[in-house]
Amino acid sequence: MSNGAPDKAPRLAALRAAGGLLLLGRFDDASPRVWRAATWWFPLVGLAAGLCWMGIFRATWRICGEVGGVRLLPGLAVLLLECGVLGAAMLGAWVRTVDRLGTGGADPTARGLTNTAVTAPAVALLVVSCYVLLIALPVGQDWWPGQEDWRYYLRRVYPRVIYRPLILAPMWGRWAVLLAASVGRAAGGAPAAVGTLGRVTGPVRLLGQFAAAAALTTVYCASRQQRLVGIIVSLMVLGVCYAWAAATARRLGGQGRDSVLSTGMIGEAGFLIFYLTLVRN
Repeated sequence: MSNGAPDKAPRLAALRAAGGLLLLGRFDDASPRVWRAATWWFPLVGLAAGLCWMGIFRATWRICGEVGGVRLLPGLAVLLLECGVLGAAMLGAWVRTVDRLGTGGADPTARGLTNTAVTAPAVALLVVSCYVLLIALPVGQDWWPGQEDWRYYLRRVYPRVIYRPLILAPMWGRWAVLLAASVGRAAGGAPAAVGTLGRVTGPVRLLGQFAAAAALTTVYCASRQQRLVGIIVSLMVLGVCYAWAAATARRLGGQGRDSVLSTGMIGEAGFLIFYLTLVRN
C-alpha cells in the first residue's frame, strides 16, 4: 500500500461530510479528523456551485435572451437552482432560524408549526431581494488585464464581468457557514458535529480561507480606479456574517444546525448587495 493510500478514505469522507452539510443540511457524526479535512472543501464546494450558477445563467441567457436589457429568465433560473437544489438546505435553515428568532427562540418542531406571520414576509423578502439582485447584475465593459497589470498572467481564468459575482457569491455563502460554526458555542440539543466543526476550524484556518476568498474577489473586482474594492467587499461580508452568527447564537443559546446554515444565505445576499453597491466595472 502506498503512503498516500490511507489518506484517501478521510479525503472522500471529508467531501461527503462537507457536501452532506451544504447540500442536504446533514451533520454527519464523523471524527474530528474528518471534519478538519472537510473545512477545506467548503469554499471549493462554493466555487463549484458558482460555476453552476454561471453555467445556467449563461445557457438561459443565450436561449431566452433578455427583456429591455434585463435578464429576467436567467436570474430566475439561478434563483431556482439555488433555492431548489444547491442552497435548499441553507434556505430551509434560514426560514427556521427566522421563525425561532421571531418567536422567542422556541423550536418550531416542538410547536408543530411555524409562525407564518413572521416567516412568510421574511422568506418573500429574501427571495425577491435575491432575484432583484441577480437581474440587476451589470453586464459591464468586458476587459482583460494588459501586460502592465499583474493580473495579466491570470487572464485565462477571467470570465465576462457579469459572470464574476455569480461565481463569487456561492463561495462566500459556503465560507460563511464555516464562520458561523466557529462563532460561540454549540447549543444544547444541537448535533455533536456542530461543536466538532467549530473546534477543528480554528481562527488560523478560518482566516486563511478568508484571505484566499478575498484574494479571488480582489482579482475579479479590482480595477485601476478601485484597487481595494475587493478587499472592502470581503471585509463587509465578513462583518455582516459574523454579526448574524453572533446574534443568532446569543438569541438561541448557541449555534445549531439551522443557525450555522442560515449564515450561508446572509453571505450570498450580503455579497451581492455589496458588489452592486461598490464595484464599478
